[in-house]
Amino acid sequence: MGWLPEDFFIGHPGPPERRPRRPIGQGDVFESVPVAIRAGLENGQLRTSAAVETVIVVASSCGMRKGAGQLNDLVHVAPVKRLESLARGWGEPWSGYLAVLPLPGLTHDRTAGPAAANLARIGLCSTSNLTVEKRLASVSQSGMQALKSRLSTYFTRAPVAPGLFAVGAHDEWHELELWERWVTLRGHEDGFQAWLDEINPNFVPRTRRETLYDDLVGISEQLEAEAGGR
Repeated sequence: MGWLPEDFFIGHPGPPERRPRRPIGQGDVFESVPVAIRAGLENGQLRTSAAVETVIVVASSCGMRKGAGQLNDLVHVAPVKRLESLARGWGEPWSGYLAVLPLPGLTHDRTAGPAAANLARIGLCSTSNLTVEKRLASVSQSGMQALKSRLSTYFTRAPVAPGLFAVGAHDEWHELELWERWVTLRGHEDGFQAWLDEINPNFVPRTRRETLYDDLVGISEQLEAEAGGR
């Protein structure tokens, strides 16, 4: 398997699941998204061209947000293409081709062949175009860890082991899991971020956010009791 897990997306070993109540996070895949791909001067005016793409969100789940969990207006994404078009004949152990991120379990929309993200073409898109109806897949915890590792390796041109992101991916992914559960119980996202920043009664004076790695079970039980009971 090496650095790339087979269970890259939620739903493995079946097809990737669409999660309608899950907040947008790093590793989500969306179809039909306009992406800014080039900026230049035309008649003295700055012009940006765009292409409508299937994309994977490469920005971190917290980095794409401002206060109270609200999404920024723009977010970084990478286009999803047919793997064979980006790296012909490439396969395990997936060495080389640092700009390519294979996406196990996801097929390219037009060819039904294995899909991959082109990290060399990362661009910006409006978060208003990242809707639940357009979401095709959400990343698993191991997939998020691999994505973080691959992005770091691509930008630094040096191998960065996925294990370095174990704690960060754990906390970020489980925050989305808890937030999704909050939405399921309450019907909306509002209030979750403030609740997560409250003191964790099991780890005073640390907050729930600060103790996701240490007390995930306890925090999950608190959420069920508080969000489910209101």
